[in-house]
Amino acid sequence: MADILAIVAILVLVGAAQVGLVITFCLLFPARVQAASARLEQHPWRSLLMGGGAAIVLALPVVVLLSLPAGVAKFLGWALFVGALAISGIGASGLVRLLARRMASQGLAEPGSLGTLVRSCLALELAILLPVVGWFLVLPLATAAAFGASLHALRRPAFAPSAAPSTGSPG
Repeated sequence: MADILAIVAILVLVGAAQVGLVITFCLLFPARVQAASARLEQHPWRSLLMGGGAAIVLALPVVVLLSLPAGVAKFLGWALFVGALAISGIGASGLVRLLARRMASQGLAEPGSLGTLVRSCLALELAILLPVVGWFLVLPLATAAAFGASLHALRRPAFAPSAAPSTGSPG
């Protein structure tokens, strides 16, 4: 019985931490998260394919580094894996922001509120926790799409370049 309670407690804490991470990314990197959200809304399949392809390409060096006996190689493998997950956090925040915008457009929540972000993050987490479908369909697809949207958002400028000041007269 104690094992079951420990697992439930871990799931609740991980869910709360995910909400915190999404909100932190939304507040710290608003332009990148908005770019990832726009990419997921406009080109969801391209994001999914880009993220899936990048994950497959990244998996080879991670698996090789983690299988080597040297401690430095294992550290580099874990660093590469955690770095990829951190990058995909921007895309996951974009996915949550997209869900929040759609919740607001259907009148289910206030547009642009922090509570809407929390509710949309919890909705995504609950979908991922659904046995079999959530674990083997929603989680991999959402992660791959988020990773692809993150890669797209990070390779674009965060802010539009400002126009050069005019030196001539307006007439």
